[in-house]
Amino acid sequence: RYVLMNRYMAGIFGIEPGDALGRTTADLMSRYGAAKSDESDKRVLKLRKGLGFYEEEYKDAAGNMRQWLVNKLPLLDAEGEIERIVTVALDIGERKRGEQEMRKAKEAAETALRNLRETQASLIEAEKLAALGRLVAGVAHEVNNPVGISLTVASALERKTAMFTAEVERGELRRSTLNDFLNTSRDASSQLVSNLNRAAELIQSFKQVAADRNYSDQRTFDLGDLT
Repeated sequence: RYVLMNRYMAGIFGIEPGDALGRTTADLMSRYGAAKSDESDKRVLKLRKGLGFYEEEYKDAAGNMRQWLVNKLPLLDAEGEIERIVTVALDIGERKRGEQEMRKAKEAAETALRNLRETQASLIEAEKLAALGRLVAGVAHEVNNPVGISLTVASALERKTAMFTAEVERGELRRSTLNDFLNTSRDASSQLVSNLNRAAELIQSFKQVAADRNYSDQRTFDLGDLT
């Protein structure tokens, strides 16, 4: 049962800190239909030591799923018996969302490149498209630049995230490290959006070329844009 809770965590449960005293996590969560076991606390009592940082998630009072990096440690009395358990929880929801967006961006880049190669192979096999085959190679080269940059940035951010996670798990996280990670994530996201938008524009132009070969109707077009 809680003997102390800070205001941030009380806000997750939608209560005032004083209202948590004497109550369990299960009590607080049952008010809004969420659930969480006390298995981690039991492990602290059994092992008589901290668990080390681990990830967990559960719903807050607003019904939103929240992600945390958590550690639980025993506090001993004068006789060396466990008197309290202190829980340290770092809100990593933004980091998790960032990782998910990065994975989506990387998958989208790989899919775009794979689709482009399939389209290129199909066009080259066409009997009357030798000239267009050279165009395809040029487009592939153009698309490879933003896609390659995006993959490089995503990989670098993945390594940066792993290093950041390791520092957090070791309990060595400093404000400067956190700020550096946030700046890196912001710059990487900006580069990914820019390069993937460029790749999408090139692929869309390429699809227009592929579609036009199926029609012989006359139409009006801007020669400057075409060339």
